[in-house]
Amino acid sequence: MKLHRRYSTMTTFFVLFTLFVAIATSVLVWTSWIEVKEKAELELQYINTMVSTSYASDLQQIETLLGLLGGRLLENDILNHPERIQKLIRHPLETNPSLAGFGIARTDGQLVSISYIPKNYQLPNLKSDERSRDTFLKALKYKKMVIGRTYYMALLDKWVIPLRTPILDKNGEIAFVLTTGINLSLQQNSWNAKGLPKHIGVAIVRDDNYFTYVSDVPQDKMKEWYNHPVPHTTLQQASNISLRSPGTNYFDIYDRKKQKLRVLSKYNRQFNYISISTVSYEKLYFDLYNRLNYFVFGITLFYLFTLFFYIINHRRDQQLTDELVWSANHDILTKLPNRYFLKHKTEHWNELHRHYSALFMDLNNFKAINDNYGHPFGDKLLVIIAQRLLSVMHEHEYVIRQGGDEFIALTPRPYNEISGFAQHIIHIISEVVTIDNITLYPKVTIGIAHYPQDANDIDLLLSKADMALYKAKDNKLGYLEYSSSLDEASKKRLAIELELRSAIQNDEFYMMLQPQMNAEDLSIEGVEALIRWENPKLGFIPPDQFITIAEEMGEIGSLGRFALRRACVMTLKVWAETETRFSLSVNASADELLQDDYLNQILMILEETGFPNDHLIIEVTESLLIDDVRKAKEVLTSLRLEGIGVSLDDFGTGYSSLSMLKGLPVTELKIDQSFIADMLVERQNLLLTRSIVTLGNLLELKIVAEGVEEESQVFELQNTGCTILQGYYFAKPLNEKELVSFINELE
Repeated sequence: MKLHRRYSTMTTFFVLFTLFVAIATSVLVWTSWIEVKEKAELELQYINTMVSTSYASDLQQIETLLGLLGGRLLENDILNHPERIQKLIRHPLETNPSLAGFGIARTDGQLVSISYIPKNYQLPNLKSDERSRDTFLKALKYKKMVIGRTYYMALLDKWVIPLRTPILDKNGEIAFVLTTGINLSLQQNSWNAKGLPKHIGVAIVRDDNYFTYVSDVPQDKMKEWYNHPVPHTTLQQASNISLRSPGTNYFDIYDRKKQKLRVLSKYNRQFNYISISTVSYEKLYFDLYNRLNYFVFGITLFYLFTLFFYIINHRRDQQLTDELVWSANHDILTKLPNRYFLKHKTEHWNELHRHYSALFMDLNNFKAINDNYGHPFGDKLLVIIAQRLLSVMHEHEYVIRQGGDEFIALTPRPYNEISGFAQHIIHIISEVVTIDNITLYPKVTIGIAHYPQDANDIDLLLSKADMALYKAKDNKLGYLEYSSSLDEASKKRLAIELELRSAIQNDEFYMMLQPQMNAEDLSIEGVEALIRWENPKLGFIPPDQFITIAEEMGEIGSLGRFALRRACVMTLKVWAETETRFSLSVNASADELLQDDYLNQILMILEETGFPNDHLIIEVTESLLIDDVRKAKEVLTSLRLEGIGVSLDDFGTGYSSLSMLKGLPVTELKIDQSFIADMLVERQNLLLTRSIVTLGNLLELKIVAEGVEEESQVFELQNTGCTILQGYYFAKPLNEKELVSFINELE
């Protein structure tokens, strides 16, 4: 009886469990489908916005270009002097490769001139050509730029989007019509560039239902797509949608291949076009399958064995589940919440807190620490950093390990308290750390963004904070709050990264040498080598913009070797031409100097160029010493043993300079120019400068004052006992020929 009752209970449980699994599976399939669909719609939204915004931006730029070019053509009276046209339109074509060419037409439609005119070519009349007639007349009627139907231009063998702009004279009357076309075959614009996700289709449709642009159309199918309007059957499927109303529209249609598509459309009123992005349901089903296949397999096994193991393993399974949940949401090393927690457990923050801030934190030079002391050492440091961060967190605040040496803090503190909170974190983190008898002074950089001021969701908020973090690193700031100006800075940073890798091979970098004068007789004592970069696309890029990026990209080593080799060669040539010898100072970053083979690279370059060791000085900053005291001492000592001088640059700007100077193998101190600039105005700066000079003289070190720009500063520094003077008072950074002339004039 008991056995039967047990069997009945087990059977009931099994039936109920089977029903539960079926319902749970159905619910999971449905919710997963909703998530897959929502994710696809978000991707459609992103691609559509990017394409539409980029296309509209290009049209605005072209409209501006046509207006400016039209003005120049009008000034040159090109209707009476058509021979001037080709010269005037050559430069705009060269600087705008996406444009197929230019044409100038009279108000009667007759083309006066076009780009690339073949010999004996009869220029057509735009009013007579049915492909151009409507848009030409509209341009005359509305007196603004009109976008024509995409068509194949046989003369150029290109598919183009024609654009026509009337050019008005001083009386507001149309003088002529300037026409151009966007070359679809180049695919250089972000809206028609190669590289968009293959499963996403993109199209731009005119008000007359003709396609202006369709992504991934084969060459042999372009006539079929561009020479005919959108099929009526397709339009009927979207008949209940107002495609030309403001806002975003989602709907389903079947394409020409009877394939069901999920469609997103937006209407641009400024240029009267519909931007469309599509994804096939086949792709959605495939994503759903990939999302669920392992689950279905796992739930089947789980279903078969659960009944047998349920009673005897219930408690153990519950404990194991709790441990797995905790492990999935926390970093094993630091015990802090992890990225999974950040993504899945903080979604309610937008509901709980009307205002909060995200602080994105990154340890400085952590890679160098791992490389020099090993990953176990780095792991111990991360644990200490995590404990320090936890110590400053209040209730309802999160600190999360994002990964590597990155941490994120979420806090609902008022905005006006965030700056002080960031400074407090920097202070706590920078306290001395001793691990395995090795002393470090860790430093952290923080990027800050505020919800909802800067972003209205957590992912975008962290992206903004990360952007502020990188800008803070570039400017060597402890922390920085996000501002809209950083978006443009982020684009410029990306452009610098893309150009930097090939810059050395393309010989875009060059060196300048700034003289350093003997304070006693004002003869030349040495030069400091300064690297410069002139890029064909970006123009002149200051060192403070590309040096940090080179460090993060791992290119600082090759950049430093180039600078040293080129500076040595330049200095040797100047020695030979002037018969004057002087020292050469070359800067080295922390990442570069802490590399294991740094000394060998230096010696190899000196041997290759024939530059004497005892005339070379390596300049290092205080941050190197603060980041890694032991390793810094080892490298600097090795340099001194080889006869190479060591200069401590920007001395006096770090809080720990005096305490760390004792015992360091340096031969020279450089007083930071911030002290020199206000030395004769701010008494405190004058006293600090005199103190540094006195300290250096007691330690028998050379003292270099940089940033000397006035004669009164020269007199004061000479009286103070400074050894070497450097600044624009004597000379700006010079090239090789200028330096030779400068030295000859001294004599």
